Amino acid sequence: SVIGLDESKDMVIEARKRPGAEKVTFIDENILTHTYRPSNLMISYYTIQFMNEANRKEMVKKVHKGLNPGGAFILFEKTRAETALIDNMFST
Repeated sequence: SVIGLDESKDMVIEARKRPGAEKVTFIDENILTHTYRPSNLMISYYTIQFMNEANRKEMVKKVHKGLNPGGAFILFEKTRAETALIDNMFST
């Protein structure tokens, strides 16, 4: 099963309008208070950048505890390099 989790009710409403949404269970809940079921794969898509450092660590710990042995956590985030040149190399 596939579960989409977002604490914004408006984002959940919009997600339910997307093609294929009928195959996903959407939940409007905070990722830090959500009770995770044992999972083979968890994906975080542009989430951690909006959290303070302590909450970032807590979220990663909760995800790790929710993974089945051999499971995977895929994390997508925006990053910034120390220089514009290096930043540009990763952005193109």
